[in-house]
Amino acid sequence: MLGSAEDDSKNSSFYISMGFGFTIGFWAIYGALFFNRTWRHAFFRFADDIKDRMYVTTVIKMNWLSKKARVCLKRG
Repeated sequence: MLGSAEDDSKNSSFYISMGFGFTIGFWAIYGALFFNRTWRHAFFRFADDIKDRMYVTTVIKMNWLSKKARVCLKRG
């Protein structure tokens, strides 16, 4: 029974420190983006570029899959 109370204390300390770590890390990244205009523009330009690449890759793969499906359906 005594070990259980000690474990609960260790677990709660772990979760509290994990919450503090998340908060500090979150504000370190987004605070820098909020206050530094060039980093903010670079970040959103990068995110937009990734979104465009994903869209183009998806469209190309869907067209390739569509062609393959048409060929398979014509054979059968």
